Amino acid sequence: MLTSLYELNTDCEAAVTELVDRYGDTGKAELLADIERLLADVSVQPDLIARIAAVHRRLASIDAHPAIRGPVGLCLFLDIVTRASLHETPPPELLEEAKEPFADDAVKSSLRVLYKLDDDDDLKDCSLEDAELHQIGTTSVILECERMTPKTGAALKCVLPRHFSVRAITQGAKQYGARHKAILSIAPEVYGSNERAVMMEFIHGRTLAERLQDDQVHNEPDDPTGETKARKRALRKPHVDFIRALGKELCDVLEKLHAKNQCHLDLSPRNIILVHEDPLDVRLIDFGRNFAIAEGVASSLALARASVYVEPQMITRQRAGDWRSDCYSLGIILLEAAARQPLHRETITRELWRLWTGEHTWDGAPGLARIIEDLIDAEPRQRLAFMSDQASATDGLVTAR
Repeated sequence: MLTSLYELNTDCEAAVTELVDRYGDTGKAELLADIERLLADVSVQPDLIARIAAVHRRLASIDAHPAIRGPVGLCLFLDIVTRASLHETPPPELLEEAKEPFADDAVKSSLRVLYKLDDDDDLKDCSLEDAELHQIGTTSVILECERMTPKTGAALKCVLPRHFSVRAITQGAKQYGARHKAILSIAPEVYGSNERAVMMEFIHGRTLAERLQDDQVHNEPDDPTGETKARKRALRKPHVDFIRALGKELCDVLEKLHAKNQCHLDLSPRNIILVHEDPLDVRLIDFGRNFAIAEGVASSLALARASVYVEPQMITRQRAGDWRSDCYSLGIILLEAAARQPLHRETITRELWRLWTGEHTWDGAPGLARIIEDLIDAEPRQRLAFMSDQASATDGLVTAR
């Protein structure tokens, strides 16, 4: 008899028989416990996942053994989204691949058990019947689902199993609502949470990261000198208008936070939702320190990308973070919007210099460069405050050439 999932037969039919003999149709909880341990193991080999995927496809094709099909399908789904979380930006092909197993109702039923939704009165109100994959973060996956009473759209943020043992992450999930109660005009309302999952208001709109990605200028094979790219990256009036509107809107939001003695501490384009784009209206999500950075649990690629928005003193743990940390993040976000390409720590100085001087005499934006330089000053006490009088000053400082 099968004693470990690691020993699963390479022959699909034999593997199905092994799982049925081992767990039967009443061993769902035991199988989920074994799968939880499997997903927490960072050394799991792709060939084992491939065997599990084959089993799920086989059982789904004959609509059999839901008590086994659900857990193995959930294993496949969570493995795919975990792999996607290791990238700077989750690859679209992995997002599509994850949708297939998650479409199985038996998988959604197993997810309820793994994330203990029915053990909490508030989370029990979460319906996954028509749930869909919405977004993948560095330590979690977000599903678009429904809250039953009152009936409304909801987002379910699920901690990835490999982080179940990281106390800072699980406690952060459990206490998620406490950080949002005083700022509902800025952040989504939290309906319920435990150590593994958070159900909150679903905010419609694309993230700022998606908006900036659409505006990026890419290298072209017939442009060896980069001259064409440089011309395309030049800030024209529409770009400057957007940066000005974004800067003023984020200043207003951060001022509201500061008025309640709160700060975000993980401000990044992925955590800013554009509820409306004309006129610009934003909401913030994922308040609190980025646990992927603080606990060092993300891949090097994801870590490098996420850390670019975090002030250096928080990364080196010289500071716990405050409103000046949000100033730094705001400056980097505005710089990335002006750069029209992804920023990395090693490109910040170069892109700031480009704003001061321009790659040509006609494409600099020194007014914007001055604001950003003050926002990301290496000395936190010297950073430009984001209060309303500073926000209104951007009208005169950000000018298109």
